[in-house]
Amino acid sequence: MIGRRDLLKSVAGLGASLAGIGYASRATAQGDEPEGRIAFVKDGDVWVWSSEDGTSVIVEDGQAMDPTWEPDSDYLLYVRDGGSYSNLIMANTRTGRTRRL
Repeated sequence: MIGRRDLLKSVAGLGASLAGIGYASRATAQGDEPEGRIAFVKDGDVWVWSSEDGTSVIVEDGQAMDPTWEPDSDYLLYVRDGGSYSNLIMANTRTGRTRRL
């Protein structure tokens, strides 16, 4: 079974080669296990996997793609595909509010 630390290291090593996945990590005070979160798109909605909370839907958009985390914050940026146009959207993961940029 793969451990949480190994999973986070594997994902961090893949970096930008994975389309549609945003990764953020913070070291704990003791430096033991990193806290991490991975944003990904499933069926056009933005989901997040967290080392503390597991998996949950963050944004139910239906047209989302390419999520990425704002460094050291609870904001997530993603692209909303409108067919003939695209919008950059900022979502607050604590409140669920979104804003088109």
